[in-house]
Order: sequence, then C-alpha cells, then structure tokens
Amino acid sequence: MSYELYANTDSLPTGEDIDPYSSVLLNCARDSICDTDPHKVRHQRLLRQKDANGALFYQCKVIYPGLDFITALGLEPINIKLFSNVFAGLPAAALRFQFTLNKPWLSRDDEAFYPIDNPLRKDWVFHVPIVPGSSWKGALRSACVENLVFRPYTANVASDKADERFRLLQIFGSEKGEDATEGENEGAKKNSLTDFLDTRIDSSTKICCQAKKAFVAKHREWCETQHINPEKESHRLGRLHALPSYFDRMDMDVINPRKPKTRAGSIPIKMEHVPPGAKACFSLIYFAFDLVGNRDEEILAEAQQDWELIGQALVRMFRLSGFGAKKTSGCGRAAQDISEFEFVSTISGFKCQTPNKTTVEGLATLGNCFPGKHETNGH
Repeated sequence: MSYELYANTDSLPTGEDIDPYSSVLLNCARDSICDTDPHKVRHQRLLRQKDANGALFYQCKVIYPGLDFITALGLEPINIKLFSNVFAGLPAAALRFQFTLNKPWLSRDDEAFYPIDNPLRKDWVFHVPIVPGSSWKGALRSACVENLVFRPYTANVASDKADERFRLLQIFGSEKGEDATEGENEGAKKNSLTDFLDTRIDSSTKICCQAKKAFVAKHREWCETQHINPEKESHRLGRLHALPSYFDRMDMDVINPRKPKTRAGSIPIKMEHVPPGAKACFSLIYFAFDLVGNRDEEILAEAQQDWELIGQALVRMFRLSGFGAKKTSGCGRAAQDISEFEFVSTISGFKCQTPNKTTVEGLATLGNCFPGKHETNGH
C-alpha cells in the first residue's frame, strides 16, 4: 500500500511499514507547524541509530539496498566487456577504481522539504549520497587549470601554455564564457573560465597576451582543418565523460559559528555529510570522436598527451584540491590507497604497463599506457 506523505500524515502507520528516508520527510511534515524542531532530533537519531548487530540503521535500510539496486541495473560499475564491444575499433578508453575519503565530503542538495537546511546531495530515486558526473568533470577541469597555471615552464612559456589550454578544450569541451560577445552577453564572460585563462594564465601580463593570441591562432587552425567556422564553434563537446559515484555512508555534523567579540556561538547549524572512511567508485569514459578515421599513430599520440594531463589532474584533485564544497577547508580529499583499479582501451597500441595500481599518485603515469612519440611541451 502507498501513502501520500504530505496529505495524510495523521493516518500514516509507523515502524517498518515506512522506509527510513520517507520517515524523515514524514516527521518533517508532522512537525512543520510547530515552533519547536523535534523532527530534527528524530532525523539525527535516525541517521545514527544502530541495530542489534551494531550496524547503522539508515545505512543498512536505505544506502545498502540502494547500492544493490544500482549495481543490479548496471549503473555502476562500468561493464568492461560491454564497453569493449560498444567501442570496438573506436578511439576510446575507460578508467575505474575505488577510493576512500580521507576528509568529509559536503554537497548541498536541492531538496526543499527536509528537516534541516543543509541536506546532503542524494540520488532522487535511491536516496544514496551521490557525486554527479558533471561535478566530477568540473572538479577535474579545475585541477587541470591549476596545473596549467602553476606548471613550471622553462622555455616558450606562452606557446606551451596555449598548447595545453587547447588540449584542455579538446578534453573537456567549451570553456565557460567562451561564447560571450559584446553586448548583452558580455557580462557572462567576466570572471568566467575564459576570462581567467585570457588574463591570469600567468603572472606576467605580456605572457598572458602572447598565450591568448597563440591559443586563438591554434583554435582557428584546428577549425580550418575540420572545416568549421570558428565564429560559430562556441559549444564543443569534449572527449572525456565522467560517471556518477555513490558513497556507502552518511552522517550529520553540527557547526556553531562564534561571534568575534564574545567567542560564543548562538545558532548551531546542522549539516549532513559523508564521513571519512566512506568508499565510492570513480569512473571515466574517454572517447576521441574527432579522431575517428585518423592514423593509429596520431590517435596514440593524442591519447598519450590527454591521459598525461588527466592523470596529473586526478592526483591534484584527490590529494590536494579536493572536490565538493568547502575545498579550501580541506574537505573532499581522498586517501592515498585505491583498489579495484581497471584501465582498458580500444586504441591500437594501448598497453597498461602498471595494471595493479594501488595509490592515487600512481595515476599520474596513465599517459605511459599509450606509448608513442610526441613533444612534451615543456613538462
């Protein structure tokens, strides 16, 4: 039997007839007209309640069944056999490994009807803590840009930075603010990624101007070879695609901002988070669709350069920059050890030289799996 949680709260049964996530919303509905917040207390108790075996009740009743459904539906992890069949003969690769959080992960959900103001982002169907693929891709691109800005180039700095910026364009797609023009869209470019790379890619203003000109020239040259009008090529698909990740734990914490003068807190803020020690599976799919039909040597060289940057960005994202909210406070970082590492490719000449990677630092050498000759661009 199904129930309307928001209309029939007085006649709803309690106990095992309702799953814990629905119980959270039910408590919120019942107490929404009260001045006190007993539903927040029940919500916190529900997250930390343990069964007779000492296991967390919410984890066993919601998260684990949700993860089982996700696995049964084939949503996670990547089916390597299916991947090899689908992309057979095409320039593609897939990466997968399991990581463990070293610091808490926070990401606010869009759920408006919830007992607390800072719910953790969860899958809408399975109610499992989720990192969407778009968030992964954004965090990974941010790490790539950090590497680009702080990389110690020695010679041809402007040209090398322009080459790497263009490679990031091929990997991730169009830059935010790239399509902004004079007039009504001009404000969209301010403080965007394009604006940052145009003006602050280096501490030297001269090098920034030279790198911008070199990047524009390289982009126009590529458009001519692809028979594309560079003025209309504003939205471009990237080669890299990130899949969502699902965590196996969830908890709640309380922060209490203090007044500068009295050093006393007055308004405790409750927020859900994924605690350290939680595990999730990270997955990437790389498909160089713009290289279909090219020679194997060209594809191998392109893949090597792409995965060299991706591998270095993975190390920075997981170990230094973090992902999710409050990254500057150290949140969203992973432990050094990883497990269940898999890296496969349908590109001719691919050779996974280190199939048993067990650390995040080892991901920096993913480009070595595509042996080929190319210029290193100073790095």
